[in-house]
Amino acid sequence: MTTLFESALRHEIAGEYEKALDYLRQCQSELGHDRGDLAFHLGWCLENIAASDRALVLRYYEQATAESSSDITRVNGAFRAGWVLMQDRDHEKAEAAFRKAIDLAEQSHLNNELYHTALFWHAVCLENRGQYLDAAQRHRLVQQLAPLLAPESRYREIICHNQVGRYDEALAVCRTFPAQAPAGFDPRRFAELYDVTKKEEALLVQCLGEDTVAEGGNP
Repeated sequence: MTTLFESALRHEIAGEYEKALDYLRQCQSELGHDRGDLAFHLGWCLENIAASDRALVLRYYEQATAESSSDITRVNGAFRAGWVLMQDRDHEKAEAAFRKAIDLAEQSHLNNELYHTALFWHAVCLENRGQYLDAAQRHRLVQQLAPLLAPESRYREIICHNQVGRYDEALAVCRTFPAQAPAGFDPRRFAELYDVTKKEEALLVQCLGEDTVAEGGNP
């Protein structure tokens, strides 16, 4: 016999979020469910419904983060909360949520795609808050851990250095940009990043060269 929760998951997987939500709400009155896991699925389904209650979505994800017995679900709850907040341009709260996801992952010794993605978007939130040096440090960690995120992260590190006038550091990062995309990375996006990075490298070489001439006092 199919349980309410199994029916909910079947509709969720099929993208039938309204139907899944109905079953999940019925599950709330049943005993024996992991309340945090149930809250995560409620949040996920509600997030995917147009014009949903964003505050309620966040409350479900916060409950998942606090109450789930699953390490992955707790991390994912914090990550999804960060994502929702970032889409709403609340970068301060989003940064805190992504940091929570990172802390939970590290406490649980998780070193997976979810952890790496949380690191990347945490760095982006730091950028949006003007914390460029912290963001650059975070992007370097992403590059070490996640080959598929490294091209995007390397480019964003360059931007961070430029924002605070660390042009020598920006140039050094430009010169580490690989000529080939990592396996599985979108080749068209990689070509865009490679092209813009090489243009930035040429501009930095020119600017730093001109600064050197000016400092030397030669015409």
